[in-house]
Amino acid sequence: MAYEHTEGIVLRKVDFSETSRIVTFLTPERGRLACMVKGVRRKGSAMASLLDTYNHLEITYTWRDSRQVQLLTEATMLDAFSRLKHDMVRIACAAFLLETAGLAAQENDPAPVLFHALCTGLRRLDAVACDPCDAAAHAVYATLDAAGFAPDSSETLFAEQTHRLSRTDRDALLHALESLAQGDATPNTVRPALLFRYFNEYATYQFERAVKSYAFLASLLEEDG
Repeated sequence: MAYEHTEGIVLRKVDFSETSRIVTFLTPERGRLACMVKGVRRKGSAMASLLDTYNHLEITYTWRDSRQVQLLTEATMLDAFSRLKHDMVRIACAAFLLETAGLAAQENDPAPVLFHALCTGLRRLDAVACDPCDAAAHAVYATLDAAGFAPDSSETLFAEQTHRLSRTDRDALLHALESLAQGDATPNTVRPALLFRYFNEYATYQFERAVKSYAFLASLLEEDG
């Protein structure tokens, strides 16, 4: 058994017992990492607020090759991204981004580029003058790119997933993907609802799992539309 230190972003947390919780992080050294946090559900636990979803932490845990869930021993806050947690659209965008990164990551597989893409995306979503949909679109694209799954409009898959769209929507989506690939702002011609519906279908196809947080984001985008 060895003590290891790393940065980590809280992807999700699940109650395990009356006093413990399993928290899943994205880390640069271990990729997706699940840790048991003992006593965190006790009243007055100092760890409880640190282990909020989206938080960027410095963590210490004990590593043992024979177990899938490691034991968290310490955590220190690096960034709480508090601004995005007070805006419903930012929350929904961040949730979609976090889940996409979690699906892209592998357990015990170094993912420094993916981790950097997620950190950068959360910072953009937390910025004062932030267009949440534009920030999230860049972050999701960068996350997929870091995992080796960047959408490519020249591939057959793009044609298959967009063949039912109108010519106008298909061209707008094509232009948006080209802009994202170049790091430019998403064009006004593409509706956020259309772009994130495509991202959802694309991620679901690549990872063979539904992106559960998409439904909430889609409901907000439809209301705005």
